[in-house]
Amino acid sequence: MKSKHLLHLLMMALLVPGIVNAQNLPANSPKSTSWQEITINSNVSDKVSYYVPICGQFANYATSSQFIIPATSLQQIVGCTVGQLTFYTSPNFATRDYGDATFKVYMLEVPNDQFASTEFFDWESLTQVYEGTLSVSNSQMVVDLDNDFSYSGDNLLIGFDLSQTGTGVETGWLYQITDKQSSLYSIWIGEGSQPVIIEGENQASY
Repeated sequence: MKSKHLLHLLMMALLVPGIVNAQNLPANSPKSTSWQEITINSNVSDKVSYYVPICGQFANYATSSQFIIPATSLQQIVGCTVGQLTFYTSPNFATRDYGDATFKVYMLEVPNDQFASTEFFDWESLTQVYEGTLSVSNSQMVVDLDNDFSYSGDNLLIGFDLSQTGTGVETGWLYQITDKQSSLYSIWIGEGSQPVIIEGENQASY
């Protein structure tokens, strides 16, 4: 059995929703009219993260992340059902295909708006809302949830975990800086290798 070494890093980058869509869907939508979308960083930042929500270049190895959206950013959708998540990339990464890579997406309401340590929340304690392939088109990655999530108003943790490898393609996601310890990610750095920090252009901004 191969031994995988995962590098866990704490980020000072908060993926704050730039827009929370609180409007009903069109009548022909496959989702119910009470369904809502959380849109994260829709052209509201020029900061780029290569690791959250997914580290695209490691989609052929292993990558996972968890991040927390504060309740103050989600007041419009308290009591609503979330059926879709949309993430935005820098225009330089407008189209990205990770091949057969399969991701599990999780959600959980949590009492704190930041991580207390560099440890992930127990994945088994989270609610799985999606499993499938992901891709970027027109600088957007849209995740249509398999299981809608009822949001009651607390801080919202979202997690991505690669469950099947595919094609590794570097991807730069828009994000905003905060003084909160709001994001964690892990990547595979190779069998038998020593932990090293893989730096991105925006590493100093974390």
